[in-house]
Amino acid sequence: MEIIENIKQKATFLNRLSNNEETLFEHINSNHDNLDEVIQQYKPEREFKPVNTLRFLIANELKKGTVINATVINQLKQAIEARDVSAYVNLNETVKQSLLNYKDSKKGMFPNWGHTFKVLFPFLYNASENTEVNAQLERLADEIIQANQLENVTKHIVSFQGSNKYGSDHAWVAIIPETAPSVQYAYQIFFTINKNGVVGGLHKGHNLTKQVFTNQDIQFNTWEDYIEHTKQAKDQWSQLNSEVNFIFLNDEQAFVKILKKVDDSALSDYFKTLDRLKEDLDIQDEEKFVFSIAGNRLSFHVGKRYCLNVNKKLFDFISYTELEGDNKDRETFTGSDVAYFYRGRTVDDVLSNYEDIKSAIETEIERDNHTLAKLYDNSAFRKAAFDKVYRERIFNQCGIQNKYYLVGAYWDDNNPKDQTNRFVAENIWRNGYDDKFLEIVNRVPVNSHIAIKTVDRKGDNMYIKARGIVKSNLNDGQNLMVKWDKNFKEFKVDFSGGYWDTITNVNKADHIKAIWDNNTKNHTAFYNPPLNQIFYGPPGTGKTYHTILEAAKIITGNEAIDYDSALNKFNENLGDQIEFITFHQNYSYEDFIQGLRPDIEQKALSFNRADGVFTRMVTNALFEYYKVYQQRQKKSVNSEKVNVDLNDAYIEFINSLSEGQEFETKTGMKIKVDNFTDRQNIEFKPLNGIQSYLVSGNRLLKLYEVFNDINDIKRVHEDIRDAIGGCNSSIYYVALREFISFLKVYEKTLTEFVDVEEEYDYENISYRRKKELLSNISLEELRTVSTNEVPKYVIIIDEINRANISRVFGELITLIENDKRLGGKIPLRATLPSGEKFIVPSNLYIIGTMNTADKSIALLDIALRRRFEFVPMYPNSTSTEDKVVHDATILDAINQEIISRKGHDFTIGHSYFMGEDYNLKNTIDNKVIPLLLEYFMNDFEEVKKILSVSKLELVGWPMKLKLND
Repeated sequence: MEIIENIKQKATFLNRLSNNEETLFEHINSNHDNLDEVIQQYKPEREFKPVNTLRFLIANELKKGTVINATVINQLKQAIEARDVSAYVNLNETVKQSLLNYKDSKKGMFPNWGHTFKVLFPFLYNASENTEVNAQLERLADEIIQANQLENVTKHIVSFQGSNKYGSDHAWVAIIPETAPSVQYAYQIFFTINKNGVVGGLHKGHNLTKQVFTNQDIQFNTWEDYIEHTKQAKDQWSQLNSEVNFIFLNDEQAFVKILKKVDDSALSDYFKTLDRLKEDLDIQDEEKFVFSIAGNRLSFHVGKRYCLNVNKKLFDFISYTELEGDNKDRETFTGSDVAYFYRGRTVDDVLSNYEDIKSAIETEIERDNHTLAKLYDNSAFRKAAFDKVYRERIFNQCGIQNKYYLVGAYWDDNNPKDQTNRFVAENIWRNGYDDKFLEIVNRVPVNSHIAIKTVDRKGDNMYIKARGIVKSNLNDGQNLMVKWDKNFKEFKVDFSGGYWDTITNVNKADHIKAIWDNNTKNHTAFYNPPLNQIFYGPPGTGKTYHTILEAAKIITGNEAIDYDSALNKFNENLGDQIEFITFHQNYSYEDFIQGLRPDIEQKALSFNRADGVFTRMVTNALFEYYKVYQQRQKKSVNSEKVNVDLNDAYIEFINSLSEGQEFETKTGMKIKVDNFTDRQNIEFKPLNGIQSYLVSGNRLLKLYEVFNDINDIKRVHEDIRDAIGGCNSSIYYVALREFISFLKVYEKTLTEFVDVEEEYDYENISYRRKKELLSNISLEELRTVSTNEVPKYVIIIDEINRANISRVFGELITLIENDKRLGGKIPLRATLPSGEKFIVPSNLYIIGTMNTADKSIALLDIALRRRFEFVPMYPNSTSTEDKVVHDATILDAINQEIISRKGHDFTIGHSYFMGEDYNLKNTIDNKVIPLLLEYFMNDFEEVKKILSVSKLELVGWPMKLKLND
């Protein structure tokens, strides 16, 4: 089976490097494919972490051309241990201080990192490979579930990163009942793929210490053999787990009793701190961690050592630091490294000493004596620690309520003053005060509901501008990480009293309902799909059907839209907000991005530059941000004054000039307009000179913002260069003077012929005009507009795997990544061969389709693979209200036979067996037989055998289905 072989090859490769350091270093020094990813992932920006910094330094040295070996790595470790890496890299001040403050330990900073393979693992196995392997393991797990008709189960998938992210030479999957708290507390249908292939059977969870069972580690020759084994073992697996459920139910009852004894606020703070530790230290569900309820308190241990407890309202915590002047209720752990345990502390003590607590727990994790499961672990507490959905259900069962907060986003001293769009775009909320509301912000629990409001102090109304869920609290009194509803629409509530502060806890039930009720009249369904996704599967599995449905969901924001409505919406917007194209072998950069096209209107051979379909979609989507920005600017000026779009005015100004037109500088020198560039810039040249001088449209408008009256310029050279930097100030003085003069006439024209209340007609603007206007607005100005304020655009690329991706996307493949787009954290602009600047907006969604029978996912361009999310679409013979599949038994039998011979990617799609005019003979003769002949290289005997499993007999040539009377 191809998937097994692919994973086995990776396992063999990693096993070879894991066991041979010489080969490992040879690979690292000769293969730099993952270097940039390692540098980006591990570059220390905010805090020092030993192994992350070591990996960054190694990558940095490789970038410099240094040959990496054991000696070099030891030298880098020694520099880190000495807290001085200045010989290799300059760290920022924050990281330097974090390095200096890092805890001392007799074991050093790398007690568990002696194996070089662990340190270098990210250089061997990148994020895109991990995504691919996870997807393949997911498919294998689904096959087990389908083959055994399992229901209500959970898949636990661990790729080559390993459960603790150290790196491994094998990947594994465990399937457990949905009711089980974790893999530690369940019998598992288990398999691992290593260099020898598939090994597996039934496994017992580590925390089932009282049960006697020998794990099955059987070597299988084929994946099919393993599937057959699972069918034989399924009943035993079900029986074993039915006995285990009693353990969990007892643990849950005991856990609930303890929850009811802990103060709600303290409980929220406790789990918030646990969540923060899990994220900061990448804590996974492993047996070394213990979740105990002994002593009527919640206790988190690493091994046998308490690390963080809560009892009623007070906390206990571990620290390797002796708190200054605070020895009350302090115990000392025995061992080679001195550690303290502080009892009976407040949540403020926990928050103020969080870094020390985190550092101590990190040290405990790195010790090597935590391998055995502990009898005092509570399975329900463990599940609540790692499963937030379960936690919320248990909290609700105990009467622990969700928290709701109204917050402000208006900062008087900023431009713009309303920070709502920035907060939503960056998925944050920030308290604008350094000295107020700090305590209440620190107390906001993770998963709290939050909404941004503006209050009408003159009346009785309040406007809800954004709504979301708090995903992380940085505990600095200012910053919350929030998952905002990107499709939220502003609405009004008819109350405002009591909510004027920057942050307020909302307790009134009617107010909570008015603000957060999902049925609020003005609330649009929340739909937030991936920006880049590919639907893949064999022919006839509904990929086109789902692209139409998905495109309609995206542009309407309505996840519940039915197919008929989606199809109407799709057809209405095709060629506008939706574009549909098909890739083929000859599809090129010139078709997709930009290139030269012959001018058929001219008699002589000539070429014009033409934008490709993707560039046109990017321009149209980007212009939506421009429209919102300009409309906002118009609203912000005095309503009695004429609203002038300066970008529009500048284009008109250029159109008013002509080549050869003469002007005089302030010193009397004669200059003329020499040329206009494609990027809306003007070239001037002295009448008797040779050299031309460029006046940039962007810099001219920036100069106008500083000097909108030419008489304000007293010293031409100094004033102009102070405003826009180095330039030919005499030329820019002339351009500014003429632009100001033109504006006066332009404004009069608007006053005479335009109703000042009338909106500018952006809807009927030409494509060329859009590009002209966009060329003179800055990226920073466009980024002030939130993506949830603009319409969504969708480009559908059918058969995306049939073209040469690197040839079609060219240098722009990076720009489609979420964080590289206009609304991303690191927006990137590329320069096209024409000289135009290019950036991909965050309101443009890309949907690809891929026929796996034509070209397997494993062979797809890796640059494309790592930038898209893949959505599998395989045959589904189950009929529903919207889908009637005829002769499902025949279809399933045919597909099972194909899978056994060639794999899932060559199955027959269910759409061939659908339709009002469906006829079995016509389907087999004209659709199934030709497809199978193609798959099996015209081997008609093979095709006959496949169809015979469904008792279908083929006769004659060309082969046809014989109907039995």
